Amino acid sequence: MKISNNERMIQEYIYSIINENKKNVGELYERLVDPSGMIYLSSLKKLFKYFHLSKYLIDGTFSAKIPTTPFEDEDGNVIEDDFTERISLATSIPNAMEAVGEFRKHVYAVDIINFSGDDINTISLKKRLPICSKELSTPGNKFWAIQGDTTFSFYDWLTSEKNIKTVAKSMGVKFHDNKCSYNGLKFDLDELEDVIGGDIRDDIIRPSELPSKLKQQWYGCVPDAEQSDEHWVEHNLKLYYLGTLKNVSALGVTLSSDGKKIVKRALEYFME
Repeated sequence: MKISNNERMIQEYIYSIINENKKNVGELYERLVDPSGMIYLSSLKKLFKYFHLSKYLIDGTFSAKIPTTPFEDEDGNVIEDDFTERISLATSIPNAMEAVGEFRKHVYAVDIINFSGDDINTISLKKRLPICSKELSTPGNKFWAIQGDTTFSFYDWLTSEKNIKTVAKSMGVKFHDNKCSYNGLKFDLDELEDVIGGDIRDDIIRPSELPSKLKQQWYGCVPDAEQSDEHWVEHNLKLYYLGTLKNVSALGVTLSSDGKKIVKRALEYFME
């Protein structure tokens, strides 16, 4: 996600404060957190490696799960991995907003910079995207999204030359040289899409419904990962609760009482 000139100025201001106050945690905290308890997003990015946004205040461990609103193509078919249970993280709060595509008030973080006791291993979807694009793109049908928009068609991918026979076999189509049979019908191979296309549209609308040979190609694939820089953890995870965002354009987080404590702790490690 590109940052505005205003955000860049704030970042430079934050970095100058940190450089000027590296010897005293208390003084640095007072410079970074205003009297209302608000801390700039840029400051948090210097202290934590990953962030997560939620509609809800969750006390305890987050559970890995399948998203309820996956990325869809223009026909309403799902075009992201919808079978891998995960917790989605981002390397900044703006990127987390980009990934979820909606305003979520509650801010969580994990993996304090300079502290090895809470380090986590993640899967970078941005690094996976070129692999996914190579696996899933077919002529005229590129698996990629720019600014949240994509022309990728799940149906066109299913009925592409390299996939349609695998899909057809999973639906019960029998092949005999250049002849096919399906539900009592016999027809030529070049008529395959005409005969089964309607059933494909009705019966296979998401990667989780694919035969295993094709399903595995979708692991860790989300078409807008280039913009969101989304990361996944595929197990339950304890996150630090920081506080709340006022709105989608907020420049900072209002820290909770626990959030203030964890920020002070993060500053201690940062200054070591």
